[in-house]
Amino acid sequence: MNKPQTPTGSGVRIAIVDTGCSLHKDIVHAIKRRITLYRNDDLTHEDLDDKNGHGTFVAGIIEKIAPDSEIVAIKTACKDGKTDYYLIGQAIYCAVLEKCDIINISIGGDFYDEKLHKAVEYAHEKGSVMVCASGNDGHIFNVNLIDYPAKFKETIAVGGCDDEKNLALFSTIGKEIDFVAPSIDITSTFLNNTYKTMSGTSFAAPYVTGMIALYLSIPENKNKSVTELKTALIKASIDLGQQGKDVYFGNGIINVNKILKNNVGTLKLMFLRIKGFFRRLFC
Repeated sequence: MNKPQTPTGSGVRIAIVDTGCSLHKDIVHAIKRRITLYRNDDLTHEDLDDKNGHGTFVAGIIEKIAPDSEIVAIKTACKDGKTDYYLIGQAIYCAVLEKCDIINISIGGDFYDEKLHKAVEYAHEKGSVMVCASGNDGHIFNVNLIDYPAKFKETIAVGGCDDEKNLALFSTIGKEIDFVAPSIDITSTFLNNTYKTMSGTSFAAPYVTGMIALYLSIPENKNKSVTELKTALIKASIDLGQQGKDVYFGNGIINVNKILKNNVGTLKLMFLRIKGFFRRLFC
């Protein structure tokens, strides 16, 4: 009998809707395509490189968790990180055309937009899993300011916590929160083959994206529907805060051992991949 293969994200295609991705030495092998969407003179078809660093940082997190996944970097934001709902929506349609299994969106805005929602609904209907950052407006005043598209029910909204599973002060709260993931003092790839340490829910979302890629790379999970996938994630989560789903932690933090059902070799491979990185994932 053949032993189960250790999941590495192989065969899973991931769109990163962000500031683009630079060809950093650690992630260049995973980047299968780079696309630029633009609507003004700030972006041109030739301007594929990440001039901000945000998208490259996100890609580095995903690569460390699911190194054999295929990244499609869809650039929708300029050097200053600014974008708009039109470009995010077009990037979602583009990701579906690129046959991406997962769409990581670590950018967003405060107000509802019907056209953006239609793009999200379209991707959901086509079976793409959308993982979105909840936003960094904080929770001190208990105000529900979750960013769109994370606020849409068709997405997986991810808030942020620290290594001790305490909610990050900047993590936006609300009934739409599905899960939390590490978001404080995260080190990842940056511009010019460098590294940087940053914090934010933008960097919690790719943790979840990476774990979903591992899950989908297991053959029997490949054709799971978005609903089935979300159910599996909930079952594999450790409840935090109030009992059951709450506005702070959602369903809690996903335990990578549970989501992969202790797949043979997973722990050994992960710890060898990069020492210390995965201590955040084991609960």
